[in-house]
Amino acid sequence: NTVRTWIANEAKFVKSLDHKHMVTAGGEGHGLVQTPNGPFQWARTDEGDGNSPFYVQNVPNIDFVNFHPYPNASWAQFTFAQTKALVAGEVAMGLKTGKPVVMEEYGIDRAQPITDVGGQVIQPTAASYLPTRVTWYDAMLAQCYENGCAGSNVWMIADWSDANLNVNIYLPAADAARDVPLLKVFDRWAQTVEHAR
Repeated sequence: NTVRTWIANEAKFVKSLDHKHMVTAGGEGHGLVQTPNGPFQWARTDEGDGNSPFYVQNVPNIDFVNFHPYPNASWAQFTFAQTKALVAGEVAMGLKTGKPVVMEEYGIDRAQPITDVGGQVIQPTAASYLPTRVTWYDAMLAQCYENGCAGSNVWMIADWSDANLNVNIYLPAADAARDVPLLKVFDRWAQTVEHAR
């Protein structure tokens, strides 16, 4: 309730300065997520504690709600199937607020393992890791848009190396080459969304 009141007050203040300015809370979306497979807690219990991920965001002057899935983070380690359920569940819950939903920030940590579609763990050093990572991004975008998302923003496109989350389209060349298949996924989804409008 404290966070919700603070968000409501700050959103009202921003709108008082510029009533046309779009405002969102930048919420992580942590809390109890309802899915077709049953509810599960996204993030630690001290980040949501069984509450709705959108309770604090569902206030006047917030124009759209959002969530930030990092499903293979060291503290999460979700499977491919759990990740699809997470994104679909977050979108469905967000839409119940009556506001547009944006998967505002998301990513797959290249330093952490992922699972394939069948649930087999794949380590970052395995040859199948990068193609499976692309499959994860594609699945997350599919769950986002096929369930009613208004938009998405990957974390993050950059022109420098990191060990974890960068999607690199410029330099260094090795990183840019690594991410060409992923950029094709982003392009395909951008065109799909554009044609659907």
